[in-house]
Amino acid sequence: MTDISLDKDELREFVDLMHATAREMRQIRQAQATGYAQADGNPTAAYRNGVKMTLGSVNYAHSGRLAGEIIADRIAETLEFVQSVEEGTQAMGDFVDRVLTELGAEDSIAATELARIGNDFLPPMRRRGRPSDSDTEGA
Repeated sequence: MTDISLDKDELREFVDLMHATAREMRQIRQAQATGYAQADGNPTAAYRNGVKMTLGSVNYAHSGRLAGEIIADRIAETLEFVQSVEEGTQAMGDFVDRVLTELGAEDSIAATELARIGNDFLPPMRRRGRPSDSDTEGA
């Protein structure tokens, strides 16, 4: 069995950094998204993918409308991308935090145990082996 030695202080610092980064990204994304999103309730404004169009908002085909649709699409895609990076950053912190919990007082962990922890973070359909107990509860 292969054991992997880990520096718990460095891991704690990593967890704190990942969670702080995710929190900051969430705050920035939420603050910026409200400026672009369909939040003002203006029924005459044009929207695309939930983003208010500021260019080409007249509802007939013309070059300005096409440009406005492209810009709105890019804004929506960017907001989705930022959210996925934020969620991935949070998940990395959560994973390493779980590793720290499993380490307890030890400073090394078996590779198989590390793989099990990683497997638990996968969606049920992508997990290797049998479903964990949490997947079968209440079924």
